[in-house]
Amino acid sequence: MKRKTPMKLLIILITILSFQTINAQFYNGGAFFNHADYRFGVKAGINIYTLNTDVSSTSPGLGWNVGFTSNYIIGEYFEISSGLEFQKSVISVKTVENNYHNNNDDDLKTHDTKFRMLSFMMPFKLNYVFLNKDDELLLRVNAGGILNLGHGFEKADSNEGYEYFEEEETYGGSLESEQPYSLFWTVGLEAEYKKMAFNVDYSRNLSTPYLMESSEGFLAFSLKYYFTERY
Repeated sequence: MKRKTPMKLLIILITILSFQTINAQFYNGGAFFNHADYRFGVKAGINIYTLNTDVSSTSPGLGWNVGFTSNYIIGEYFEISSGLEFQKSVISVKTVENNYHNNNDDDLKTHDTKFRMLSFMMPFKLNYVFLNKDDELLLRVNAGGILNLGHGFEKADSNEGYEYFEEEETYGGSLESEQPYSLFWTVGLEAEYKKMAFNVDYSRNLSTPYLMESSEGFLAFSLKYYFTERY
């Protein structure tokens, strides 16, 4: 599948990063990352993505993500977190050498073909801090939503596998999307010690952009580094 909106995604990325910089300056009086209520950091991690469709058998794949994160403290127990991440998601799809009209089921050759999706993730979450030891050791749970930009899987290697999905007479070059975005709900748990944090999230789709019936979700593990400590 051809990339539909790479320039638009780049413009969105630059705009959001600029907003983060301006927002940090506003809260800090011009001094980056020093305001007690506003924290900014970086993150990196891995994800296990699952996509179930009505046209072929799929299996989860291992991907990765990197990005920026921000945290705004709105009270003793509550925070609002947001960010921008670049994520590579991977799945394996069962493909066949040709469609069912030209082959008997017994003669059908299949292949587990890797598909990938490159996208920008914009999470927005409400955190609840249920354990706080002197603002150094913190445990928090979170829930919210994710806007996923640039949705759509394509073959990781155009020469890999066969050309048709397993269960229908459907061309298997890509899992095409009708729009370049989708929405997810997400829940997670985070443990922080001073400036380092480990986060586990599970996300599930609220909307699907695909031309076929599908459900999808991913489990993500990530490390965060905040540039300032809490308070």
